[in-house]
Formats: sequence, structure tokens, C-alpha cells
Amino acid sequence: MPNKKPEESISLKITLPPKLILLMLSIWIVSVIVFILFPANQRDCVIFGASSLGGIAALIGAFYLARGLMLSAQQQRNALDQKVKENALRYLERWNDPQFCEFKVDAEQVIKIQEKENSKAVAVKIHEDDTFKRRVSDILNFFEEIAIAVDSKTVDEDILRRAYKGLLNLYCMALQDFIKDSRRRFGNPRLYIEIENLHKRWS
Repeated sequence: MPNKKPEESISLKITLPPKLILLMLSIWIVSVIVFILFPANQRDCVIFGASSLGGIAALIGAFYLARGLMLSAQQQRNALDQKVKENALRYLERWNDPQFCEFKVDAEQVIKIQEKENSKAVAVKIHEDDTFKRRVSDILNFFEEIAIAVDSKTVDEDILRRAYKGLLNLYCMALQDFIKDSRRRFGNPRLYIEIENLHKRWS
């Protein structure tokens, strides 16, 4: 199964520093006390001073809010970058898993037949052996998963390109006639189209 797409939205949690909260609370308390104690004819000055202090506090608060948003956005980008790298490395782990060994042996056989003869001979050989055909199909499905994951940007494409570009080129050349036969057999002209698109993308 293809890897799941990493979460694209992360909740933002912005917390004002305790010192800023204390400053704003102190300004409010002092303003109330001064307003009560000052004579009525001087309260306009008190209101002006309190408004000025409040404006300064608001600017400070906006600064911390903007900084918090920037940090949160950066953390989100870092988390997504890490996730797509992990998704890409899982494909490398699967390919190097001992249980995948038999499939890799068949893949090597496909390449050898292609080198000695041509892709038509590869297709004939595959159709003669159902077990061989099943394993080759599994290999194609593996690369189809990679192609879809790359297209959906859920994996680090650079990691997979460095690991599989050469192999993908060899398999596409060796299996082109088998892919054409499979499309005719299943009546699906888009069968393995993602692999072909990825091959063109990396060529």
C-alpha cells in the first residue's frame, strides 16, 4: 500500500510570555488606580497616558504573536520535511528486506534477458512462467507506488531518485513490451502509466 500523505495542517499554539502578561496587567491596574485618585480635570492626561501605554503593550503583544506564528510555521515545515524523508526511506527498507530477495533475483533476470536479446524476449519469458510473471508484476506495482508517492509529494523525491533512477530506467526498457501486452490484456491503456511518467521525469 502507498504511504499515507503526511498531515498538511498543524494546530498553532501561541502563548504570550508571562512577563508580557504581567506588564499588561500592571498597566491596567495602575491606570485604574491613577484614574480614581487623580482629580477630574486631570483625567484626560491620565487617559492619554494609559492609552499610550496600552498601545505600546499591544505592539509588544503583536510582535510576540508574529514571532510565535513564524516559529510555528517553521516547525510545521520541519515536521513535514522529516515525514517525507521517513516515507522515502521506508521504500528503501522494503527493497532491501530479505523477503524481497526473490523479486530482486527475478528483476535481475529480466535485465539479463534484455541485455542478451530484447524487450520482446523478456515479455515471452514472463508469459511462460506464472510465478515469474507474478513477481515481475509485484516489482512493477512497487515502482508504481513510488511513482504515485512522488507525484503526490508524500516522499522525498531526491532520496528516491538517487536510489532508483538507474533501476527504473533498466526496468522500463526491459519491460516495455510486457507492459504493452498487459494493457491489451486488461483493456487498460493507463496501466503502469505512473511508472512511465516517473521514468520521463527522471530521464
